Amino acid sequence: MLARRGLNTVEIARELGYKQPSGAYRALMRAIRRADAIMVRQAVQLRFLQFSGLQDLKRRLYAQLAGAVMLDKEGRPLMDEKTERAKTRPLTVGELSDTIRSLLKVFEREARLMGLDLQAVSGAIPPDEGEGGLPTSPAEGEVLTFDVDAEVVDELRALSSDT
Repeated sequence: MLARRGLNTVEIARELGYKQPSGAYRALMRAIRRADAIMVRQAVQLRFLQFSGLQDLKRRLYAQLAGAVMLDKEGRPLMDEKTERAKTRPLTVGELSDTIRSLLKVFEREARLMGLDLQAVSGAIPPDEGEGGLPTSPAEGEVLTFDVDAEVVDELRALSSDT
C-alpha cells in the first residue's frame, strides 16, 4: 500500500492516476474502512470462540465442585454400576479453594470479554457502600453514567447491521 510507504495523498493520487488528491484520499478511507470491518468481524469471532471455551471451562469447574472423580490404577474413572456415572469423592479444602478461585477467574475473564465491568466516568457518583456492603442509591438529581468500551459498541453496531 502506498500510504504504508509514507506517500501522502498528493503522491498517491499521482501514482494511481487520480485527478485530485481528494479522490485518492476517499479511496484510502474506503480501504481502511474495509480493513477495519474485517478486523471487527475477526475480533467478534475470536470473542465468541473465547466465550465458548470459558463456558466449557465453567461447566467443568462446576462439575468438579460436585466432587473429584475417582480413578483406577491406570488413570481411568471408576464407574458406579448403578448410576453408570464416574464415582466421586468430596473435595479437600485445598481442592475446593482452588476450584472456587479458578471459577472466579473464569467469571472475571468472561465479564471483561463481554464488557460487563463498566467503568464509571469521571464526575460520576463513586460507588458508596451502604448497609451490608450494597451500593447506596444516588442522591436526588444525581445521574450515574458509564464509559462503555468503544470497541464493544462498534461490534454491536456491526452485528446489528449484518442482520
